[in-house]
Amino acid sequence: MTNNKGFTLLEMLVALAVASILMLGIFGVTGQMGQSVQKNDDILKRDMAIFAAISQFEKDIFGYAKNMQSPNPFELQFMSVKGPSLGQSASGISEIRYLVETTPEGKARLLRQEADSLFSNIKLSTDTVTAESIYFVVHDENGREQSPWRNASAPPTAISLHINTGGEATWVRTVPLLVRTP
Repeated sequence: MTNNKGFTLLEMLVALAVASILMLGIFGVTGQMGQSVQKNDDILKRDMAIFAAISQFEKDIFGYAKNMQSPNPFELQFMSVKGPSLGQSASGISEIRYLVETTPEGKARLLRQEADSLFSNIKLSTDTVTAESIYFVVHDENGREQSPWRNASAPPTAISLHINTGGEATWVRTVPLLVRTP
């Protein structure tokens, strides 16, 4: 009579193979979850930067004072009133310039420059937005697109900022100008 109290070598190898296959599956799923979390985190950071840029653009345009200049759809320059009523810490009038430049990777980068009219110091925005394409659209009194803006005698009635992040994701913010013409 034989006493079989252990596992055979073949049973151990089969159990080890099954355990290895299960571990590979678990590690694969875990790795994909990590990549998915990282991708979503990158998208969230990009979208938060876009939201902050659009919010700043909206504040600048709501403070619009005079002299809209738009030499092309990739540059916008105007005077803006700064003050606590507009949700800004500074007071006075500043010259604001939005500029779109191309990165070495072929993407578009939105830069914001602010020059204080009293002290002439230029502040370049540290938060820039990078996307597939960025451009401005200036609207006339009939709502038609007029980019670049060439009418020096009258201000436009609205300005749109278009940020295309690739694929179907496009952020558009149109801000009306609350300016009375004489």
